[in-house]
Amino acid sequence: MTCEELKRDAAGIAALPRGDPEREAAFEHARGCAGCAAALRAGERLVSLLDALPPEPAPSAAALRRAASPVLESLPPVRPAIALPVVAAAASVLVVLTARILSGEPRDWLAAGALAVAAAGLAALAPRSGLGALAAIALSFLVAFTSGGPGVVPLREGVRCVAIELAAAGVTVTVALALFRGEGVRAGRLAAVAAAGALAAQAALEVACKWCDFAQHVLVFHAGTVVLAALGGALVGALRARLAPAS
Repeated sequence: MTCEELKRDAAGIAALPRGDPEREAAFEHARGCAGCAAALRAGERLVSLLDALPPEPAPSAAALRRAASPVLESLPPVRPAIALPVVAAAASVLVVLTARILSGEPRDWLAAGALAVAAAGLAALAPRSGLGALAAIALSFLVAFTSGGPGVVPLREGVRCVAIELAAAGVTVTVALALFRGEGVRAGRLAAVAAAGALAAQAALEVACKWCDFAQHVLVFHAGTVVLAALGGALVGALRARLAPAS
């Protein structure tokens, strides 16, 4: 290492740990070179000053959000009005594809198709208004009241239908929470999302549930679950809105 290189890199050499071969060689050379010795002393003073500086505070959450804001705003938005109908339609198709038995009655398929389209439409409107929950419930009960006659249905079959509709509602709400921003977590809107998801599953059950011709079964376990899903979505929205300021 030449004197010119040592003087140029004096601060870096002084910052090396004791015992480092490069540092030891530089200081050995400086014993016989006044210019290099002065450069190394200045480098040591600079290192001491830097070590004495207090550590920089960690950035706050607000600062991180401000820094990330331009990047997030530059990303193309994924609109819930597009994603949620797709999720609702997928829920209907999944229930039909996994059903062990399907109805052969054209009227059942017609009702299922009409309900599925309605569920997708309500899912698309859910981010804008909570009235979709009431519409989904009304459609669900309309199907129940126009179903077949009375009959005793095993409780196990009813629980299975409830589980299917609640699963569809849960998936739809999860997707909505991932896509919504601040105002999207309102209780009414999530109630509409959940009701639309449950209605989509009810549409599939019109052809996948062998008990859908029994009015009591459809009323209690199909339409009733749409109401339950709407209440659950409203509860999740209310909790999220209450916890949002503290997060």
